[in-house]
Amino acid sequence: MARAATETEAANGALAEIGEPPIASLDEPRAAARVCKSRFHDVRDALLREADWNFATAWVVPGMDPTPARGPLKKRYVLPPDCVKVRFVEGLEEDEWALEASSVDPTSAPILGGILVTNAAAPNVCYTRIIQQPVLWDALFLTVFQKRLGAAAAPRIGRSQAIAGRLNGEAAALLKPAKRRDSQEKARTQLPRETSWLAARRGGRRPW
Repeated sequence: MARAATETEAANGALAEIGEPPIASLDEPRAAARVCKSRFHDVRDALLREADWNFATAWVVPGMDPTPARGPLKKRYVLPPDCVKVRFVEGLEEDEWALEASSVDPTSAPILGGILVTNAAAPNVCYTRIIQQPVLWDALFLTVFQKRLGAAAAPRIGRSQAIAGRLNGEAAALLKPAKRRDSQEKARTQLPRETSWLAARRGGRRPW
C-alpha cells in the first residue's frame, strides 16, 4: 500500500502526478514547494469532509458553552478544534441537532472547532477529525489527495489546465466506491421517526 511518512513526501506524490521534480522541503523557495504548502491543508481538509473516512473517525462528548443558543435548539456544545465534519450524534435524529456560528458575541474570540446545538444533554458526537500525519492516512485517501493537490498546483506552476482536469476526474472516480462503502457502513440504530420542533412545524402530521 502507498504510504507517505511526511507532508513533503505526500506533496512529492502530487508533483509526480503532474511531471514535476520532487522537492526536499515544503519550505523551499521553488514555486512548486510554495504552491503545495499554501494548498496542502485546504485540500486535505476538504477531502476529509467529502467522505466519511474510517481512519479519521473520532468520538467526543463536548463541553457545554454557558451561552444559550437563540434558535429552537438551546444548548451549545463546543466541538474540538480538530473537527472538520460532524457525522452524526448518537441517538439523535438529524432534526435534533445542528451546527451554528462559533461565537454568539462578535467581540469574543472564535471557537475553532465550531458549535453543536441540541436540546439533548451530554451528546455523544461522532466526527471526522484532522489527521495531520500522512503516515496515518488511508492509502486511498493519500492517492486521491495527491491527485487533488496536483490538480490544484498544476495551473499555478505552468502545467496545463488539461492536466488539472484529468487529475480531478481520476480523483472523483476513485472516490465513488469510498462514498458508497461509507454509506453502507453507517449504522441505522433507530427507526425513522418525526421528532420535536420539526414535527410541530408540520402541524403534527406524519409523512406516511
